Amino acid sequence: MRVFGISAAAACVFLAVAAPAFAQQTNQDKGNKEIGVGGQAFFTHNSNFTGQAFAQFSLGYFQSKKNYFGVEADPTFVFSHSAAGNNVDVGGFVSGSYRRFLGSGTGKLYPFAGGGGGGYLNGGGGGFSAQGLVFGEVGIKDYVSPKTSLEFAYRFNYLPSGQGGFSDHTLSQFVISLRHIF
Repeated sequence: MRVFGISAAAACVFLAVAAPAFAQQTNQDKGNKEIGVGGQAFFTHNSNFTGQAFAQFSLGYFQSKKNYFGVEADPTFVFSHSAAGNNVDVGGFVSGSYRRFLGSGTGKLYPFAGGGGGGYLNGGGGGFSAQGLVFGEVGIKDYVSPKTSLEFAYRFNYLPSGQGGFSDHTLSQFVISLRHIF
């Protein structure tokens, strides 16, 4: 069988050889730097309005194809309105992280596991507070172009200060971010 003047067998051989070569170009490599941005917002629908907005800014370095070291700044804004008045708090997470990419290291999907630590700062109408933070994460990086990816991650955060048990100091976080290698 011939398609566009090329035999089906020749086309299959070409795709088998060319597809992995293209896939090799769609991933991170030693020495690459990466910048990322993400965010989320939510609010209530009642007269005592409360809303929160989060942004995520990251910068990292690929020490090798499978080892990533990064820093992240995630500002947060909490705003509310009630009969008692308006309130705005500003805070954020500042952290360093390590990720290990799993699997063969080729293709467009890269699962990863990692962790990190840093701090959470908060200030506003209720005063100022700071506390330590450690986290573990798992996720997947999906390359949508040779240098740009969407990341989907789950983080289990532990903020080890204050009263209460372990579950009072934990927070689950789902993160979606857009990242670009430069």
